[in-house]
Amino acid sequence: MSQRTTTRFLAVSLLTASLLTTIGATTAHAAPTGYDAACRSKVTEARDWLKLYGRDPRTNDPRKVLEKIDEVLPLINGQVAHQLLLLRGNVSMKCFF
Repeated sequence: MSQRTTTRFLAVSLLTASLLTTIGATTAHAAPTGYDAACRSKVTEARDWLKLYGRDPRTNDPRKVLEKIDEVLPLINGQVAHQLLLLRGNVSMKCFF
């Protein structure tokens, strides 16, 4: 994959993830208790990754964690960016859907 293709893929992925989060945030409601542990687990995992880049949001609020992931993603590429995109999707799915 060339650098240009990777950049386009990352941009499209970010746009799609942002759109899904926006849709999810507008329809989000309090998750049942059974989902709380899964959400906390993914938020904690994402925070651990963000700490490596000095971007820890210092909160367990999933929306703040997603904002910080969005800040970091344009700065990196490759496998780490892919991992953060997966984590972003996991946090969105476990906490908002």
